[in-house]
Amino acid sequence: KYLEWLSVVAKSMKRVLILGSHCDDIELGCGGTLHKHRNNWKTTCAVFMKHGDHIGLKNLYKSSEMALTTLGVQDVRHYDLPVNDHHKHRQEIWKKLHELEKEIQPDLVITQQPDEHQDHETMYKETIRNFRKSSVLSYRSSIRNCMNFEYHVFEPLSSDDVLAKQEALKIYDMYTDKVYFKPENIEAMLRVQGIYVEEEFAEIFGSIKIVGL
Repeated sequence: KYLEWLSVVAKSMKRVLILGSHCDDIELGCGGTLHKHRNNWKTTCAVFMKHGDHIGLKNLYKSSEMALTTLGVQDVRHYDLPVNDHHKHRQEIWKKLHELEKEIQPDLVITQQPDEHQDHETMYKETIRNFRKSSVLSYRSSIRNCMNFEYHVFEPLSSDDVLAKQEALKIYDMYTDKVYFKPENIEAMLRVQGIYVEEEFAEIFGSIKIVGL
């Protein structure tokens, strides 16, 4: 009986694939949403940077795995592409995404907003090229990027979701000096976004494609 119940629950959970060019992109962009849906999404996170050798952080992916696990992600994957050069590896990224599409068959894909960073733009383009059957949203990685981000989807968050996002980002202790990592700035941004929908906090997303209502 218990196994049958587990099978029914698993089939009813939305299959969600979240993509990030770099370690920390996903947590910054939609960490609160991940925490909110940790019990009703079957979530896979795929990050296309593993090591941060160029900034002296060889095992950066370990912080990424810990942070995403803290937010309730069941399946975390890292691919080791060179940072800042994703545009030179478009076909390799397309191939990985194609494999993920066939394996997971996601109902929803959440990808990077194509902002000023060349890696984010590449990830966005390869997402659109791959996922024909899935709904696709985009997230803003950081307040300092996406000056012209057009957002259409608001995900209200609880104070617990906000705290979980802040705690996940604290795991990246090498980034504590970055202004967009500071807990008070994270909270302030989520509060401002919540005002638009009369909620205390919210994360925002661009609506790229919706399949089915």
